[in-house]
Amino acid sequence: RSIGIRRHELKLVAAVVAVAADHVGVPAVAVPLQVGSEGGHQREWLHAAWTAESRAVLAAAWEAGERAPRRAGMGLHVVEVEVPEPGALADADRPEDLLGDTGSRGRGGPDR
Repeated sequence: RSIGIRRHELKLVAAVVAVAADHVGVPAVAVPLQVGSEGGHQREWLHAAWTAESRAVLAAAWEAGERAPRRAGMGLHVVEVEVPEPGALADADRPEDLLGDTGSRGRGGPDR
């Protein structure tokens, strides 16, 4: 049974992890950059890959009360990774936004 991962999603994960791997030894984060609905670009922080060296910066941000990944990551070397396909990082704000058994949004519930 499929869990709903598509080939372009796997390519994106591989690209983000590869960029992070190129920055081992540096407090860095590889952040996917997706074209927004109005043509601009936006960083997708919840899909980022963080190097192990970023841990101290993130811990300090957490201790200072920061909970937003985008603000915590500002103390790191930020590398943007182009999203290979539009829509690869679709939002799931409601349960019906998840892919269902039918492979279409909003029908059949989540695959997991």
